[in-house]
Amino acid sequence: MIDADDRDLPASMLYAYAALVDGHPYVNFTPSTGSALGGLRELAAETDVPHMGRDAKTGETLVKSAFAPMFAGRNLRMLAWEGHNILGNEDGLVLEDEANKAGKLASKGDVLESILPDIEHNRVRIDYTPSLADWKTAWTSSTSRAFSRRR
Repeated sequence: MIDADDRDLPASMLYAYAALVDGHPYVNFTPSTGSALGGLRELAAETDVPHMGRDAKTGETLVKSAFAPMFAGRNLRMLAWEGHNILGNEDGLVLEDEANKAGKLASKGDVLESILPDIEHNRVRIDYTPSLADWKTAWTSSTSRAFSRRR
C-alpha cells in the first residue's frame, strides 16, 4: 500500500511504519490502526523493534472505562450514560467531518457496550468550538437504579 501510494492508507499506519522502519519503538495512544495490522507487526518482529498499544483512553473514555465496571460490580443497573465532548484545535476541526466523527463516536460508545450490555441509553456527542484553541472539556452524566438479586 505504501509503494502504491494508496490514499486510503491511514496516517497512523504511516507514522507506525516510519518509526518501525527506522528502528524506533512505536506506542499507539489512540484507537487508530497504527501498527496493529499484520504487515507492520511482521516488520516490528523482523527488526526486533518494540511496538504496542491501541487506545490508552483519556478523559471521558477513561472515566467510562474505570467507573462502568465498578457500577456493574455493585449491582447498579445503568439506565443512561451521556457524554459531551467539546474540543478546540485541530482535533475538533478534524472531527467536524462526519466520517471522522463517526469513527470516534463509535470507539467512545463501544466502551460501554462491552461493559454494560443492558444499558438503555448510551450517547456521546462531540462538538467543535474554535475559540477553545487547545482546550478540551468533557461532561459525563449517568443515571442508574440499584437492583437486588433474589434467591
